[in-house]
Amino acid sequence: MAQTPLFTLEDYLAGENAGAARHDFLQGRRYGVPPPTAMHRHLGDTLGARLRAHLKHDASYVFTGGIRIRVPDFDAVYYADAAVAVDLTYEAGTFVKLPILAVDVFAVGAPGPDRRRRLAHYLSLESLKQYVLLAPHQVSAMVYSRDDEENAWYQDAIGLGDILHLTSVSLAVPLDVLYEGAPDPIETRPAGPVAEPGLIFPWEREEES
Repeated sequence: MAQTPLFTLEDYLAGENAGAARHDFLQGRRYGVPPPTAMHRHLGDTLGARLRAHLKHDASYVFTGGIRIRVPDFDAVYYADAAVAVDLTYEAGTFVKLPILAVDVFAVGAPGPDRRRRLAHYLSLESLKQYVLLAPHQVSAMVYSRDDEENAWYQDAIGLGDILHLTSVSLAVPLDVLYEGAPDPIETRPAGPVAEPGLIFPWEREEES
């Protein structure tokens, strides 16, 4: 016998809109999301400002400050730190259904399996062209980009001195710029990739050992 979901999607949205606490949603269950740190807000808002300026004459919508993204194939809803969508049906208080770009800043020590599950779920979205993971305390990012011709996803690790190529919206931004004026100390590492495949950054490897 199928297990009765603890929450319907409608109940979940009603609860999120009524309270300050945030939760992801997966198959009828809610999972608490830590409040965004000052660094989360800084990176999301800085990138969001660049995106809005670039897309001001475009039909795309830029979302920051925690936007919910719906993944129907897995009956999931996740909070993203920033997103770009061409979603004319979006209604405030619901979720984005057609993102072309999603951006997350992960907290140090957040469970790895949750990140991997989110990655797999996001990459199932037919509308999504790129998924960007930003490290919170060093100039580092992992960029997942879809190749439509090959119907495949590719990942690129970038770091200090590199350019963040957001091909999904035809925008290139020096990664360092996003961290300028950051509210938290930023580690300085040599230019070049500093993240490893599989959503693992060097500082995570140190925590696991």
